Amino acid sequence: MATIIELIGSREVETSGPRLTARRRFHISGLSYNSIEGVKASLGDGLPNYGDAFPDNAFDRNLLANDIQIAPDPAFSGSAYFVTVSYAVFPLDNVPAGNVGHQSISSRGTVSFVEQWRGFTPTALAESIRIHAPDGDPKNQSCEAMTFPPQGGAGGGAGGLGGGGTATPCVDWTHPEDIGGVKIDANGEPMSGLNPTQSIQITEIVTGWSGALLSTLRSARATRNRVEFAGFAKGTVVYMGFEISQQNDLYQITHEFAESSGYHLIQMPCRNYSKYTNPACAKAASVVLWKQPFMGFSNFQELSFVNNGFAGVIH
Repeated sequence: MATIIELIGSREVETSGPRLTARRRFHISGLSYNSIEGVKASLGDGLPNYGDAFPDNAFDRNLLANDIQIAPDPAFSGSAYFVTVSYAVFPLDNVPAGNVGHQSISSRGTVSFVEQWRGFTPTALAESIRIHAPDGDPKNQSCEAMTFPPQGGAGGGAGGLGGGGTATPCVDWTHPEDIGGVKIDANGEPMSGLNPTQSIQITEIVTGWSGALLSTLRSARATRNRVEFAGFAKGTVVYMGFEISQQNDLYQITHEFAESSGYHLIQMPCRNYSKYTNPACAKAASVVLWKQPFMGFSNFQELSFVNNGFAGVIH
């Protein structure tokens, strides 16, 4: 029977920028003469095998064995060998079969340009959402709730719209859920504003999937998180979709999420009433509401193909 010993002090971990590698050395003896096959038979049975994770790894849970070198020990006349096992971080599309259930997360912060009719400071924006769209759910997304001023304006008669005499005072349209802020549009045309967002990708390696779970993924597209997810508040993360690719006998599932501290709300002016605009008022959108394009909710932990959900990457 072969005797396998990991050499004391042989474990090494090396980092160079984003690159991470590691190494372990073993001594195997008690083999029949010149038995390289005996060493190969011990891979995975006393010796690490390809795809095995580096033990006690505090650096990267995807640091896996990718190269094994075997050299004879000259002191044993061919019946013993030194075995050097090298480890590297595998790309997600090339994870060995021994890593079923592996989960990995990546994220990218960016900004996009969106149309805006009202400008806000960060504090004012948070307050407007709290009042008019708590958790990103607008209280009223219909312009039908607008209140119209009398066609004669505040003074009525000759002082109203189209009449002569003194100038008509500005009596503009109102709406109980107008979002407030500062009017920044030009004659109803919006300005471009920055919208900070963060994308999140979670990848899982699995042996297959069920039709029921696949149906759950499809139904969850374009829904927001029902509860806090990845440290982000309820309603701020949208499930954008998924991608499934086959890697030999395994499948790589990539989930795509998008976060917005503004709950993905967009500004919606009540456009259809511009022909009634009071000329005494500033030429800007009278009423702007919050519009939520992602009204549905899902429990994102139920989207994982791994038994413990996304707990392996989201704590």
